[in-house]
Amino acid sequence: MKKIILTLIAFTLMGCSSESDNVSSNSIISPPAWIQGVWLQDNGNGGVANNGYQFTTDDFILKGLVDYSFKNQINTNLSVGANSTVVETKTDNIYNISITLSTATSNYNFVKISSTKIEWVNDPMGDLVETYYIKQ
Repeated sequence: MKKIILTLIAFTLMGCSSESDNVSSNSIISPPAWIQGVWLQDNGNGGVANNGYQFTTDDFILKGLVDYSFKNQINTNLSVGANSTVVETKTDNIYNISITLSTATSNYNFVKISSTKIEWVNDPMGDLVETYYIKQ
């Protein structure tokens, strides 16, 4: 009987965790290797704009006047107990990422045109026929 009680206590203690366990150094964002790097918007005149995206092994960053790291936002949400989820679709030519922070969901869909050019195919404004980004 003593062994059963000690075993139950051990399993109970292993199942407990502190709040800080929600903030993990393990990434939940993991873009494919082909898209990793900095991509700036093609301005249509042979140059690039100052806005775009950066993909790292464990982050998706919106680049502009101020960079916005989804990894940082996810970790902030998790540290206060708020919901954060990431759903990714990855192939050799497609990267789709859907990130939910609390109740707001952001969706980004990219298609590889070449090793140095991608297309953002789900412009939320609905007014861009094509939005290309050039790898830096």
